[in-house]
Amino acid sequence: MKIAIVYCSKFQGNTKKLLDVLAEKEGVELFRVSELSNNQLPNQDQYDIIGLASGIYAGQFHRTIRNYVKHLEYGTKVFLIYTYGNESSIYTNSVIKRLNKRQCSLVGEFGCRAYSPIPVSKKIGEETAGRPGDDDFLDLTQFFDKLIEENRSE
Repeated sequence: MKIAIVYCSKFQGNTKKLLDVLAEKEGVELFRVSELSNNQLPNQDQYDIIGLASGIYAGQFHRTIRNYVKHLEYGTKVFLIYTYGNESSIYTNSVIKRLNKRQCSLVGEFGCRAYSPIPVSKKIGEETAGRPGDDDFLDLTQFFDKLIEENRSE
């Protein structure tokens, strides 16, 4: 199974730390959205599933990832990976709305707390120090392996 993951990881590089774990898996290719010409993934039909990954910026996926959705082919299977400092259930709302407009099939989501030194709350920085860490990497690997297994038979 071939998987492409289009990502944006800027502030602390936390999202990229997670993706580096997945990059070691067979069939996984990472694409930094800012390095794609015309924001188009070459030969989307060569991939079984497309992943979109981002840190959370102002409560949502980075705008480059949200904007990238319009380049996905209709009906594409998509999964989401994101890192955040403070927990919330709304982080994926805007990107999911865009995926729905493209009739994409959301096959999984993985969110992970990650270190954020933004001075909104000293407590958040303390709670997220050292994250993502080994437990997060293990959780991500389990999520990904299950995602592959569930979509292999389709």
